Amino acid sequence: MRKVSWRVSWLKTVAVAGVLATTAACFNHRQSSKDDDGPPIVLEVENHNWSDINIYIEHDGRKNRLTSVTATRDATIEIPKRYQGETGILRLIVYRIGGQDSYRSDAISIRTGDTVRLTVESDLQRSSVGVW
Repeated sequence: MRKVSWRVSWLKTVAVAGVLATTAACFNHRQSSKDDDGPPIVLEVENHNWSDINIYIEHDGRKNRLTSVTATRDATIEIPKRYQGETGILRLIVYRIGGQDSYRSDAISIRTGDTVRLTVESDLQRSSVGVW
């Protein structure tokens, strides 16, 4: 009989620890989303290229596809928090769809509320980036 009550007590302890861990994880998630509030970082793309393009963001050693922009069109995209990197430093990479050329920007330092302007030229190597 004594062993059974010990097991029940142990199971209660494990259950309480699980509830506390879950509660702490939910609290931390809510806190981090509050910290993420603020004006978004916006990417304005001006595509002068005659081809559609794919835009990637390189941050913290990772490369993620952000969006595509149709030939000779402009687009405005909010850069998701997960692509902004831990340090706020990123690079933009542009690939011409159906081509083999590309453009890779210098490192860009961004902060909440910044606007990043990417101008994509017919010759991708002449493309440019500005931040304000």
